[in-house]
Amino acid sequence: MVYNDPHPLSPYPPLVINVCLSGLVPTKKVTRFVPIAEEEIVADAVKVYAAGARIVHVHAFDTDGSPT
Repeated sequence: MVYNDPHPLSPYPPLVINVCLSGLVPTKKVTRFVPIAEEEIVADAVKVYAAGARIVHVHAFDTDGSPT
């Protein structure tokens, strides 16, 4: 099957959305929106799943908020 026709003449190929909720660069000191506590990670994972994401990965942080 070839997907050369523009939408809506042919369907888009399958897409998997991967979300990284936290990374090694952004920290709570940079932005308060980086989830590092378990409750924050779960809440954000539920939100991005509802928005269409199907893979979620996170980077671990120490209790002081520094990346590990």
